[in-house]
Amino acid sequence: LGKMQSSVTSKLQSSGKAGAAAMAVGMVAVGAAVGVGLYKVAEQFDEAYDTIQTKTGATGEELESLKGSFREVFKDVPMSAAEVGDALGEVNSRLGLTGSALEERTKQFLNLSRIAGTDLSTTIETVSKAFKDWAVPVKEQGAVLDGFFRVSQKTGTSVSDLASNVQKFGSPLRQVGFD
Repeated sequence: LGKMQSSVTSKLQSSGKAGAAAMAVGMVAVGAAVGVGLYKVAEQFDEAYDTIQTKTGATGEELESLKGSFREVFKDVPMSAAEVGDALGEVNSRLGLTGSALEERTKQFLNLSRIAGTDLSTTIETVSKAFKDWAVPVKEQGAVLDGFFRVSQKTGTSVSDLASNVQKFGSPLRQVGFD
């Protein structure tokens, strides 16, 4: 480290005032660019937090918990902050999930939408209705959603259409013995 510091000091001294000024201008430009980038990221997070609050009605500690869940999901999926905020708010408000269950299901919906090319909001809406209609326990929801995806792949029918039909025909199917 000492050798590197001496080398930089020596180069600055040998380059004269013009070189030092050029380096200073360059460092200021880099600093400004980093500042603008950080501002944009903060702005995107703030918009995602607003979306979560609007969709869930959460305030105070509950909202802070949802913000923490947002950060956990965002770091694990290749989606925009807006998409993650929207999905997290939808999953929380439709299924009432919080904490790790909310994070896992939100990631699963985001990945499904990305891989299958489906509309995220429609998928969350239809699958949530099917979960509620069939009283699918939280710990089984991941496996059921995976099952919808497998059937979708085999039949060519979208997950949303499958979930919608399962929900629509839930009562008659249960009456003839399906569970």
